[in-house]
Amino acid sequence: MASRAHPKNAADTQLGSDSLATLSATFLALAERAAKGGSWSWHVRTGEIHWSEGMYALFGLDPAKDLPGFEAWAKRLHPQDREAAEARIAESVRTRSVLFNHYRIILPDGQMRWVDAYGDLTVDVHGVVERLSGFCVDATHRIQMEAEKAALDRDLTHTRILQAQLLHSQEQLELALEASGLAMWDWDIAEHRGHVGPGWLEVLGYPPGALSAREEDWLAYIHPDDAERYQRNVLDCLQGNTAFLESEHRFRHYQGHWVHLQVRGRVTHRAADGAPLRMVGTMLDVTMRKRLNAEGTDLLNRIASLIADTTSGKPRGHAGGDSDARLSRRQRQILALVAKGMTSAEIAKQLNISTDTAIGHRRELMKKLGLHNAVDLTRYAITNHLTD
Repeated sequence: MASRAHPKNAADTQLGSDSLATLSATFLALAERAAKGGSWSWHVRTGEIHWSEGMYALFGLDPAKDLPGFEAWAKRLHPQDREAAEARIAESVRTRSVLFNHYRIILPDGQMRWVDAYGDLTVDVHGVVERLSGFCVDATHRIQMEAEKAALDRDLTHTRILQAQLLHSQEQLELALEASGLAMWDWDIAEHRGHVGPGWLEVLGYPPGALSAREEDWLAYIHPDDAERYQRNVLDCLQGNTAFLESEHRFRHYQGHWVHLQVRGRVTHRAADGAPLRMVGTMLDVTMRKRLNAEGTDLLNRIASLIADTTSGKPRGHAGGDSDARLSRRQRQILALVAKGMTSAEIAKQLNISTDTAIGHRRELMKKLGLHNAVDLTRYAITNHLTD
């Protein structure tokens, strides 16, 4: 690119080339200190490399002992970043493109720093690369800020639903919780009082105003066998030993029976000294899940008992009578598989039918045989159709 001549002025006349060089060096030193960086230049054909004072300072090198060059630069690079950093430089020269490098360095005291390196090429009239020059800056603070922001974003992601609900009206919050089967609770630790959403009253059968808000009364609602474990979980959360409260315990229904609750929450406000001030969370009625788990375990135990009785040599009567004679071939197949302890899904796979069809066959069998549940059907199948 041709340079354009500028007319000399008084300042140009009075300011010699030496003074300009000194002023430029001064400006460069100021810029390097402000950016915590340094400049460099590499003559590609001769291999000659020049570093500014800022480069030595950034890489923790001594100008009196360390010669500028790739060897001095590479010995500071983090081992995991060295290959990629060298490859980017080679790629920039090969493709005649602007260089951007990003890597970690390890200083003599063991401190790790992040560096952003920028460079541009100078080519001769024939398009041959002559020089790659640029600037390195300490990017550690920026990386730390980005990491802190990312960590904050992750924390906000975990709590955004709860925070958004707390900022909305109580009616909007209850609608959102109702859709998920949850009910909200809010514990004012400083005032020793708890507040619950209408979902609690619905699950527990308490009329409005009948469920005490006093902190000391809540333990009286919890099953005595669960109270100590519940208190321990709450204390761990209040003391910061756990980030969230998670507890499954029984809670006394208004009519006197016990309801299984899954309670989750977290401390949302603390005092300057770390003392907890407020905890909010949700409750879910898991009574049905507990009951189904218990019934499933009981069913397995009863099936095991029936199989043991059947294989112990006891005579097997035939309780089917006319009902058994009216069974179709497919229904007899189903019974034989039920006797082997297969589930509806396993029966469907065995007979190459859908699970819904297998379930339909089982229901039709129970209806035709006058049986009331899956346990009775299993007992009937084992007693009457299990082969030796």
